[in-house]
Formats: sequence, C-alpha cells, structure tokens
Amino acid sequence: ITCRDWSSDVCSSDLVKLNKLVKPGEQVDFLVDLKAPSKAGTYTGYWRLQADDGSRFSQVFTTIKVPGPMFAVTSVSISATPASFTGVCPVNIILKADITASTAGTVTYRWEVSDGVDTTSYPLQSVKFDKQGTKTVERTFTFDADGTYLVSWYNAQPNNQKFGPRQIVIDCD
Repeated sequence: ITCRDWSSDVCSSDLVKLNKLVKPGEQVDFLVDLKAPSKAGTYTGYWRLQADDGSRFSQVFTTIKVPGPMFAVTSVSISATPASFTGVCPVNIILKADITASTAGTVTYRWEVSDGVDTTSYPLQSVKFDKQGTKTVERTFTFDADGTYLVSWYNAQPNNQKFGPRQIVIDCD
C-alpha cells in the first residue's frame, strides 16, 4: 500500500507491507497510521494496492476533517468598585469582568445579581474577540438597600456557564 497526496508529515511511511498472501475473494484487514495535519482543513489520502510484481490495482482513500481552534471563554475575573459601601443610599457600584477567550469569536453574556430582580430581565450583551486574549466589560448597578449581594457573570454563548460569584456588601445609613 502506498500513501500519496498527503502532506509529508501525515503518513507514517510511504509503503506498508502486508506480509501475507491474499487469495482472490479473501479479505484482509490492515492498519495505516496517520497523523492529522496541524492546520485546519479537509484532507484526503489515497492509497494504491500493489502486487509483489509491482503492478498496481484498486485505489482506496480516506478523508479527515481537522477542526480549527475551538472558541471558548477560558476565564472570567469579576471586580466591583467599591466592593463594599457604607453611607447614604442609593449607591452606584461598577462591576467589571475581565474575559479571556481562546480564539476569535463573539461572547454573549449577562450579569446576574442577587438583588431580587429576575436575572433573565437583565439584557444579553455581546463582546467580540478578533483573536485570543482578554477584554474587559463593565456595568453600573444601583443598590438602594442594605445587604450582601452576590454578582455573577453568565456566559450564554459559547460555553453556557457561570463565573463568580463576587460578594458586594452594602450598609445604607
């Protein structure tokens, strides 16, 4: 069996010997080691069967798809300014999320605060990544009652996961 039409690093060797006589009508299994290319794309490898006398017959092929990097949010760090407050309410608290993504893509997210408001009423927002890296998003929330609040950052797309919570303590005079 000879391998061709693959990049040079895909086939483990150009020739695989069966070391067995295969009679007409008989079936035989053989194994060919392949290594997926490092570049995303669709690859097709072709092999020709060859008799001991060198004559080639029958062609077989296989196609593989190598996916590109998967887009994911890999971490989120939440901060609040101020993280605690004592004084006259209402008070505005600035929430920031440092979002790290694995590659280019768009993140759809929403803030969630344990303030008695249905979290689904907070709007979904988006941030676009042109490449792997970290971006910061922020939102100001107004608190008008004493309490210990928990703030989370919900990643609707691509991961469908929650980061946090971050605790905020409000003590209104």
